[in-house]
Amino acid sequence: MRSFCFISTVLGMLTALVPCAVLVCFGMDITFHSLLLYGSIGMSACLLAGGISLPCAYLFDPEKSQIVFMTSFMAGTGIITGLVLLINLVFPVKENILLAFHIVLIISVIWFFISYRIAVKVYQKRDIS
Repeated sequence: MRSFCFISTVLGMLTALVPCAVLVCFGMDITFHSLLLYGSIGMSACLLAGGISLPCAYLFDPEKSQIVFMTSFMAGTGIITGLVLLINLVFPVKENILLAFHIVLIISVIWFFISYRIAVKVYQKRDIS
């Protein structure tokens, strides 16, 4: 479980830095605002993917868990897109899109914490019986 969390963190950092590196290669200017935007998107994707796959590692058998692990990042990015669109319906954030992605990041952290607690409970119950 620790290795998965480490890999998710590394992937989140890469997800944040690769678009910045590509923009720099094309000669575009990277601002602190865009770095924050890409960082929040990358970390949100990793936290949502971890929040989806962490309890599934203990609830399903290993084969089904691998399928969930492979699809969790795609599901995480879809959830991010949906959440940003829903946030935009409630709070018009077109002028400040960074606010929407920070709200998604907060939701992702909460989701990961709840998911982690569920995984611990399932693991303890399975360990006892």
